[in-house]
Amino acid sequence: AEVRLTSSRGPIEWLAGFYHNKETGNRFQRLWAQLPDNSQMDFVTSGQPSTFQENAVYGDITWNPSAAWSVTVGARNARNRQVYGTVTNGVKDFESGGKEGSKTYLATVRYSLDKTSSVYFRAASGYRPGGPNPPALDQDGSVVPGAPLSFEADKLWSYEVGYKADLMDRRLFLELALFDIRWDKLQQPVAFGVTTLTGNAGEAESKGLELALRYKVNDSFSVDGSLAWTDAKLTEDAPALGQAGARLPNTAKVSASLNGRYDFELAGKRAWAGVGVRRVGQRNAGFDSPQTSIPYFSVPGYTLVDAQLGVDVDGWEVGAFVRNLGDKRALSGADTALTAFGGPLRATPVQPRTVGLSLARAF
Repeated sequence: AEVRLTSSRGPIEWLAGFYHNKETGNRFQRLWAQLPDNSQMDFVTSGQPSTFQENAVYGDITWNPSAAWSVTVGARNARNRQVYGTVTNGVKDFESGGKEGSKTYLATVRYSLDKTSSVYFRAASGYRPGGPNPPALDQDGSVVPGAPLSFEADKLWSYEVGYKADLMDRRLFLELALFDIRWDKLQQPVAFGVTTLTGNAGEAESKGLELALRYKVNDSFSVDGSLAWTDAKLTEDAPALGQAGARLPNTAKVSASLNGRYDFELAGKRAWAGVGVRRVGQRNAGFDSPQTSIPYFSVPGYTLVDAQLGVDVDGWEVGAFVRNLGDKRALSGADTALTAFGGPLRATPVQPRTVGLSLARAF
């Protein structure tokens, strides 16, 4: 739930808000057997009940000294409370909780070069809440001493400079951003015995650029595309993960997309057809350091093609689409957190060729 109060437009503008979030979860597992008489017998049941609640207040102030300049500063103060436990055969055998507070900030400066283009600089901080860990167990079921019983919030500062413009009589829209993200106390899966816990591990940095454009060739044909280049690495040695300079898992250095759309008339109705290509580069499922407890695994890059066709019938948009037209077999991600103690590699395949229909209406 969230409520906001904002001022009217003018030289000084402000916003104030309150945010409330409450989550209740439980991961339930059951090991059972079906007997010859078709009855069932439970060997063991287990659950991991949890609750998370966060309240936050936030606000920002914008100063517009002229039509060209705009300066915004803001802050957010949040506190959360959470409880995590385990239940075996209906009996609670572990429960841990905690409280945590976090403050985040932002600042933005924007300058309009003219009526259709502007440049900006933005700095903002962020966080991800910490929380409790269950006891770590070895192969005999004994508690592993020294395993972390909780993990801290990880935090970051993001710096971004960018350019936005509508050019060529608004036929070309261009957006370019350069970013640098400084990440502290990374939350990462760490193996202890036969248990995977969450731990905090050093510092990292992610820097790169993002480019987006949309070009209207004529009244019937338009093209839009995007390109992202990312260099994400550890900047500090992280025990059980990797050395400084190791590439962060599941981050593609290059990803891109290109889409074309053609509008035409079909039996006197507005219709359109489109084709899109999206590319995701090679990624690492884990860290590539020989000292890491999460072994290296390379996730190959992939290219997918999508297509769509639609027509407007009396205000209703009826469409058909094909995602992954070539039925490409690829992995959208992989997780090696279980392989450190002989578990399987967990991989997520991309959606296979999917054909569907859509129906929409704007009000």
